[in-house]
Formats: sequence, structure tokens, C-alpha cells
Amino acid sequence: MATGSIPQFSGKIEHYMQRLESYFLIHKTDADLKKHVLIMGLSESQYETLTDLVSPEMPQDVSYDNLVLQLKRHYGTVTNKMVERAKFREVKRSPNESVTDFVARLRAQARSCEFGNVLHDNLLEQFRIGVQSKTIRERITAMAAEQQSKLQAVIDVALQVEVDEKMDSVKLNSAPETVSAVRNGRVNSGARPKHTESNSKSQAICYRCSRTGHLAISNSCPAKDKTCKDCGKRGHFAKSKFCKGTTKHHTVAKVEEMSEETLFAVKGKSEIPKCDVTVLGESILFLIDTGACNNIIDLAAYNRIKHKVMLQPISEALYAYGSDKQLNMIGCFDTEMKCAAYIAKATVYVFNGYAKCLLSGKTATDLHLLSFDSNVYNVSAENQCEIGEIDDTVYDKANINDAMAKLKCKEYADARRGARESEVEVGDEVLLREEDKGKLSCNFGNDRHVVTSKQGSDIVCENPSNGKVTRRNSTFVKVIPKTPSLNKNDSPVGDANTQQRPQRVRKQPDWYGDVVIHALDE
Repeated sequence: MATGSIPQFSGKIEHYMQRLESYFLIHKTDADLKKHVLIMGLSESQYETLTDLVSPEMPQDVSYDNLVLQLKRHYGTVTNKMVERAKFREVKRSPNESVTDFVARLRAQARSCEFGNVLHDNLLEQFRIGVQSKTIRERITAMAAEQQSKLQAVIDVALQVEVDEKMDSVKLNSAPETVSAVRNGRVNSGARPKHTESNSKSQAICYRCSRTGHLAISNSCPAKDKTCKDCGKRGHFAKSKFCKGTTKHHTVAKVEEMSEETLFAVKGKSEIPKCDVTVLGESILFLIDTGACNNIIDLAAYNRIKHKVMLQPISEALYAYGSDKQLNMIGCFDTEMKCAAYIAKATVYVFNGYAKCLLSGKTATDLHLLSFDSNVYNVSAENQCEIGEIDDTVYDKANINDAMAKLKCKEYADARRGARESEVEVGDEVLLREEDKGKLSCNFGNDRHVVTSKQGSDIVCENPSNGKVTRRNSTFVKVIPKTPSLNKNDSPVGDANTQQRPQRVRKQPDWYGDVVIHALDE
């Protein structure tokens, strides 16, 4: 049987069972092993719940179909057909929602309505009611009667209307604005626009002070006789359109946004270091981005290796630099990345689009592509990252200094805390500390445990009576003192010559004097 990452149970149990059946089909899992794969996909709490459901039997002893039935009964969603159909009738398209998203949301709500053979008619009816666009409805009405009864044909018309509206908005936004040609502080009469309501003085913006209510030629402008703090010229404020800025020239990298949901590429005088990294046997060109927190590849790179990996769902949101819009990711997978003679384990995220692949700073450091030493990598003319020769003595000396510094810190901390090495050894009988339930409760329990392994302060012990294995810190266990066994020749009583404890002097009190004490006969 082929091996791979087992799907983990999260979300709805119905969806998880569908993904699990696909896993069985891909890996050709035997029927006897299905229940074990199902158990491996459960978390600790989910496995404990399943154990309670099939008690007194263990999940490993129950059939696969019975386990699935128990999980569906416990985690399955109970829906009311009438309530779900009422929710279906309330699905409307929001103003900024695309047609495809609206159709997907409509189909998702229809899954629990149990429409059966009339699903197509209900989807078509609710789509025309909830599309919330007069233009789309008019275009649908203009269609042939035969085409109006086909859901896909109606959706295609709605998509075409949506594309036309976007093109019209782009044309309106890209139309050039009419401005006056300004030369030497005067308005060129040949380029003066017509006076309309939209460019009246109440809406005009002054190019000297960037305020509204007057034009730059007005004598009431407060910046007319002022000196700019940036360029030092007279007649305008800083940051206004007339200001040319400071005379100092700074080299600023150009940031180019590839799309609304894609990554960013930075261009300047120095090219970004790139490197070919081997991922699952395929060489992929990455941009080394020290500010990136994750390794990201696009669809083009993923299509080359998709037959070798199984994507996992993403539990966190990813954002591009300087953007508050979440990136459209289709999943992630864990793999080994290789560059030259170095190998690093990393998580790679797949971007649903086409962009440049990014290599995070952590992975680049693990692959010895980044370091504080200047000769670790050099960018060649071909923009490829080449590994330079590193003196091993530099790393040896640094590691020795680091180890000595950490040892001094440990000794100081141990002395302050009064720490000492644990006396617990493998084979000792110990008692485990219990929760404090009151002043009359004991600190340690009565059950004896035997220490099976010890690693530092980590103690693993086993209860001989029930075989339960427990892991505790050494501060939470108490060693039971061992009593020496007596041989047959040994006597529990000490020898006669054994030194006894000193006895106090016993005498008659002085105040008795010459009193004679006589014993009374009974």
C-alpha cells in the first residue's frame, strides 16, 4: 500500500468521510486497514470520544462501518428540510458579490434542502429572483424561451453582463482628466476649461496650499507669500503640487503590485537574489525574501509536482506585504527542500494564481543561503545564488563561545534556584503527586508506580496493577525508600555491644530529706 499524509478530521464529518474515501481509492487501502487509517486521522479528544461511544470494546476491535456509523451519529449535523428551504429562498446576491460566488453559495444552501428531481428548477428560479441586477434580468428575459429554462445558459448571460459592467467601469476610471496648463504661476488661456458646476470655486483645489474654496491665482491663498520648508522656494506650502521636494536624491526601490491577490516584486538597482531549489525532484526558481514568513509557490510550479503530494487545508490566513486582502491559497504540504549539499524541512504553500515563488528567510538560512558572513552567498551576473567557501574554524569558535556562555548562565540559574540533580532512578518505586483537594488531602497518592525510563527531569512510570503509563516531571514524584531484606542468619535485634542511647540519672528528690519510705503490703 502506498503511504502518504492521512487526512485529519476537521469540519463536517460528511466531508471528512468523502476525503477519506478518496484517500482509500488513491492508495488502494485494504478493507481490514481502513479502520486503522480512520483512527489515525482523529485527534486525541476525538479518539477518546470514539472510545466512549464503542465502550466496552476498543475502536481497534470494532468494524470500519460501525465506527463510521458512531462518528456520524455523534458529529453529524441534523437539519430540518422545511427550515433549510426557507433559508434557500432568502439567499440574495450582495452588491459586491460576483456571479460565480453567488451561484456557489446558492448550490451550497440547496444541498440540505432535499429537492431531488426538482433541484434544477429551484436553482434557476432562485437565481433569477436573488441576482439583484436589473440589467441581468432584462438580458435573461430577452433570451429565447428554450434557453431561459437552462440554468447554465442563464448563468453564462449573467457572467457576460458582469464582464461588460467591469469593462465600462475601467473605461470610466481610465478617462483622462482635463486640467489647466500652468506656466510661471499663470493659467494658460488656451487650455482653460469651461466653467461648469463640477469645477466651481466651491469644489476647486488650490495647488499652492492644497485647500479647497479658491484657486492658486487667488490673492486670498495663505501660501502665496510663504516659503516652502522642503524646497525653500516662495509661494507654496510643502507637499503641495507646486513643491518639487528636497534637492537631495534618494534611491528608492520601485514596488510593483502584480495583482490584487498576488505577491509583490521589488525592483531597484540591485537584483533580488534567486536560487534554484529542488522540491520533490523538481528544480524550482525561488526569490530569496528575508521578510517572507512562508515558502510560497504558484500554480505553474505546483502542476509539476502535484502528482507527488497531497495538499492539506490551511488553518491560517496569509496576506501580501502592505495589503489587508487575504491571499487565495489552495493548500499546503510538508516536504524537504534541497540546495547544493544542504537539505531543510519546510512547509510550502500553494498560491491559486501565477506569480514568482518566494523562499522564506528561515528556510534560506537552513539551506545556508543567508548568513552574516559576507562570503556565504554572492549574486552572479546570471542572478543565481552561489555558495561560497566558509571557514569551519569560524563556526567552531562561535559554537564554543556560545556553549560556554550558556553553561555559565545555567550554573548561575541553578545556584539561585537551588536546583540539584534528581535522585530518581529506573526501577525505583515512586508515588505521584495529586491535586490539592483540601487541607486534609494527601500530597501524594497511594498507588505505587515503577519508573521505566528517565531522560533529564522527564520521568515515565507504570502502575503494575493496571498497566497504566504516566509521564511526569521529577518534582511531581516521590521515591519510596527501599527497606533492606533480612537474611536467615540476620537478627532483627541489635547486638549486646551495640551502643545504646544515654539514660538520665534517676535519684530521690532532695526535698524528701531523711524521710523513710515504707512499702505498703496489700
